[in-house]
Formats: sequence, structure tokens, C-alpha cells
Amino acid sequence: DNIDLWNSVAFRSQRDFFNVFVKPIIDKGRRVVVIISDALRFEVAEELAVQLRRYRDDRSNVGFEAVLEPTLGVLPSYTQMGMAALLPHETLGFTGVKALTEVDGQKADGTVNRSKILQAHGGIAIQAEEILSYTSKELRTLAQEQKFMYVYHNRIDSTGDKIMTERQVFNAAQESIDELIRLTKKFASADVGSILITADHGFLFQDRELDESGYLSVEPQGDKIHDRDRRRVIGHGLKADSAFRHFTPTQLGLSSDFEVLIPKGTK
Repeated sequence: DNIDLWNSVAFRSQRDFFNVFVKPIIDKGRRVVVIISDALRFEVAEELAVQLRRYRDDRSNVGFEAVLEPTLGVLPSYTQMGMAALLPHETLGFTGVKALTEVDGQKADGTVNRSKILQAHGGIAIQAEEILSYTSKELRTLAQEQKFMYVYHNRIDSTGDKIMTERQVFNAAQESIDELIRLTKKFASADVGSILITADHGFLFQDRELDESGYLSVEPQGDKIHDRDRRRVIGHGLKADSAFRHFTPTQLGLSSDFEVLIPKGTK
């Protein structure tokens, strides 16, 4: 409630990811792979880094170096916005009656749209399942044809965000670590020297049913509500209320005129 702008002097913004982490490697003429694991929260990434540092190839006795660095996620914090923020861009916002994400005026939802954006910078977008099916030779050929790749991995979010499987999220976290190590090994064997692993957002876990006091009794109000779920409201003319934190697009650094409400019960 005490901030006017969603930023930090301590951490880089997630929006700076491409320019800070990816572009400098490309500019040196080196190939880089970005693996984006949906809902890979910081503590899971920390365990992943520990396991990567322990790895040693049996034949060459060569291992991995792994450095962990936090970034400040964008608001509202959900998959489509986080994925868009990680793309190369100047502007970030929403468009249309469904408040779809866009960067630099281009739609940024889905692998196809993201790949179009990346291709303009010499890269492509691809799903992790497809990468895991490649042979080392096929993957090496693909990597050599691109300056960089964005690889989309989804194990934790696809498990923990569903009511029927949400209690399996800790198993999904371990499976994600195992799969990300497999992906890292495959890219290393394909002579990709720089591998960045990041997330669109993290996750919260509630181990018991909420009672009635855990839910807001106030409904969000506004001239037009374009998108809404338990953790966000996106729209126009949204009315301020003590139950919500109201953000203007300027406060969130968004180029569009959509406003955002975040329920204050989200902790």
C-alpha cells in the first residue's frame, strides 16, 4: 500500500530479462537456450542449482556451474503476463476484450505468437516435450540454426493449478527438477554453452481448506471487467476498495490503459 510504482532498487525486473541476461550472450556470438518452467518458484530453482553443481559427466568428468539470481516479477502475476515479460520488448500491456497480453503491439499469448516475436531477433520458441524427443544430432542441428531458443516447460503449474491434482505439487516440483536436468544435459551435449532457466511466476501452497473468513466478501466493481480470477482483476474504470490494491497502468509500467486489482488477501 505504501508504493507508488511496482519496482525495486534491490532486484532487476523480470521485464529486463532479455536485455540483461540473453542479449549480452548473443552479442558475443554465443548460442544460448532459455528454459522457462511454469511456476518454478525460487526455492525449487535453488534445489535445481544444487543438483546441477553436483553433476559430473562420467566420461569427461566435466560438470555444470550454476548461479542463482532473483528478479522482481511483473504484476499481475500469472502465466501469460510473466511469459510476455520475458520476451524481447519495449512495451508490455493488454489488448482486446479478453485482455490478452501483447508486447510492442504484437500478441504474446501462446507458443506460436511468441515464436513470431522471437524470430525477429534470431530465435524461436519450442515446447520442452519436443526437445526431449530429439536425438543429440537433431538437437545440435536445431541449435546451430538459431541464435537462441526459448523452451517452454510446464510440470508444476499444470499439476498444482488444478483442484484434482494440486496436492501433488511437491511431486511435480521434484519431477520438474529431474526434467530440467535432463534438458540441461541434452543441450550441453548439443554444444550449447549457455543455458538460462527461469520462470514466469512462482506458486503459493495452502495445505488446508479455507474457511469463510479466508474469502473476500466484496465483489470487484468497474466500468468493464475484461479478465478475472481469484488473484487478479483486469479492466477499465475499476473502483478502488479497501479489499483490493488498485494499480493504474502507469504504476505497473504497462503501455495499455487497463487497470488492475489485486485482492489483499493474497499473501
